[in-house]
Amino acid sequence: MPDFSFIRWMLGLASRLPMTSLAPPSVPLSQLGRAAHDLGLAGLLGGNLYGRLALHPGVTEISDAAERGKVVNAAWRGPGSPAVFPPCANAVA
Repeated sequence: MPDFSFIRWMLGLASRLPMTSLAPPSVPLSQLGRAAHDLGLAGLLGGNLYGRLALHPGVTEISDAAERGKVVNAAWRGPGSPAVFPPCANAVA
């Protein structure tokens, strides 16, 4: 039979230690966290919607697979691409 005296001692010690309280985060910090969360979700959902509903159906009209790949890659690449701005617009609205 295992000896649990050490565990019983630790539990007894833990019950005698004072509880420390944590201060809640400030309101501006909480708002900043929520805004960052909303921007992340908007980027995820907006980018997926852009690709699924606008980009990929539009490039199916291009018959050459290599040219279609170039167009899709150019659309998703770079900070000036339309894939970056719709998610940000969704977050602001």
